[in-house]
Amino acid sequence: MTHQFLPPEVWLERFRTLLEQQGYRPKTLRRYLYVCEQFVLYLIEQDITLEQVSPKALEVYYQRQAEHFQERRNRSPCGNSIFNRGITDLLSLIHGSWPPIMAPASARELFHRKVCEGYIQWLAGSRGLNPRTIASRQARGRKLLEWLGEDGTPSRLLDLTVSDIDGYLASQMPILRRITRADLACSIRDFLRYLHAHQLIARDLAPTVRSPTIYAFEGLPSVLTKS
Repeated sequence: MTHQFLPPEVWLERFRTLLEQQGYRPKTLRRYLYVCEQFVLYLIEQDITLEQVSPKALEVYYQRQAEHFQERRNRSPCGNSIFNRGITDLLSLIHGSWPPIMAPASARELFHRKVCEGYIQWLAGSRGLNPRTIASRQARGRKLLEWLGEDGTPSRLLDLTVSDIDGYLASQMPILRRITRADLACSIRDFLRYLHAHQLIARDLAPTVRSPTIYAFEGLPSVLTKS
């Protein structure tokens, strides 16, 4: 993608407008902008423009923030999410997508890209989902295609089976909480519907994907102990 080099304040204002158009609450919008402003200050110190940011540079920034967090609170942060509120969305606005899309290394990768691009359009047009949900579901669809390996080529994907889907879900579910498993199952069902609707798989496998039961208040932390 050809980048348009602009002052960071211009990108931040465009980002603010985008968030407002997408209906973000004022509190969330302010938090995202604050985090992005801190990131911009870091880039200025390093003499890096927003257009020049790479995944490696972002990872270095996260590491630096984690070290500062450790120094201030005497404990490690739980992942990078607290440092990444809005940054990848800002970078997606600037670069078109984040991480930046690399040139396909094979015909299979090119096929996967075309499938996922079509899936994004289908989700936005037919389902009316918000950009964050679309990005999440597209990523999960791509991960399934990558997991299939040689079976992820056009001719072999056509013969996708229930056993293939069961195998993929079995490889993912053990590391996920039940509520996340349910969300993954929903994403895979959507992806399978898209594949069948566009004749990329011969059978409609979406109805075979079952979600785990989610209980009321399951997502809330427990305050009770055995004692």
